[in-house]
Amino acid sequence: MNGQVKAEGEPSQIIDVYRSSVDLNKEKKRENNGSGEIKISKVELFDAVNSIKGEFGVNESVMIRIHYSAYKMVRNPIFGVTFYSPEDFIVSHIRTDADNITIGEISGEGFIDLNIENLNLLPNLYKISVWILQEDGLAVYDAHYKEHKY
Repeated sequence: MNGQVKAEGEPSQIIDVYRSSVDLNKEKKRENNGSGEIKISKVELFDAVNSIKGEFGVNESVMIRIHYSAYKMVRNPIFGVTFYSPEDFIVSHIRTDADNITIGEISGEGFIDLNIENLNLLPNLYKISVWILQEDGLAVYDAHYKEHKY
C-alpha cells in the first residue's frame, strides 16, 4: 500500500538484498543476535594504501576488514556488508557467496577483507551493517546491525 522502492537491479541481486534485510531485521530484535558459533570482534575500513580511514571520497577504494572469533569449526560462512543511506535505504550490498567466494572451514581468530575498488557513493554519512551467515545463506551467526558509520 505505502511501499517504497528500496533497490533496483537484476532479480538475483535484489533477492539477496531483500533476504539479508529481512534476516537482519529479524536478528536485530533477537537478544542474542545470532547463533554465536562465530562472533564479529572488530570492523575496520582501510584505504588503497592500507591506512585505517573513516571517510572516503566518491570512487575511492575501500577495504572492509571483518575480524572474527570462531568458537568451533565452521564450514563456508558467508560474510557480508550492507551500506545504508541516512534515510535507511540500502545503497550497496556485498556478500561473499554472491561474488562466488567460498570461505572453506574456519576456526579460532581471524579476519576477512572485502574489497570495493570504486566505492560509488556520494558524500554523506552512511550506516553499515556487517554480518556472518551460515552456509545456507539464511541463518545468522552474528550481525552488527547499522552499528558502524562512515
